[in-house]
Amino acid sequence: MSQERPLAEPDLAPRRQMSIRFDQLKRTPAMNIIGLPELIGLAGAALIAILTIFAYFYFYVPAGFRLRSVELENKDCWDSARRRASRLNRASRPKRALIKSTPA
Repeated sequence: MSQERPLAEPDLAPRRQMSIRFDQLKRTPAMNIIGLPELIGLAGAALIAILTIFAYFYFYVPAGFRLRSVELENKDCWDSARRRASRLNRASRPKRALIKSTPA
């Protein structure tokens, strides 16, 4: 007693055939701007930036520390030389005074 009849479907608008290639469908519009050469260029630029930062911290910063250390050592040497010179002058003053005071 059951007769199988398809249910009444509302009238659908006829579908148009779209001719879109699948590779165009997969890509988003933003990805059309950045292609493989651009990605390679961006990766190269990022690598150069990372190498530059690494070289800065590996070479330049320790050189600055070494420069400050050498400048401090140089200052200490000059101070030591001045102290020795002033002691030498103080030690030689009485002799000079003694030489000057003796009659010739």
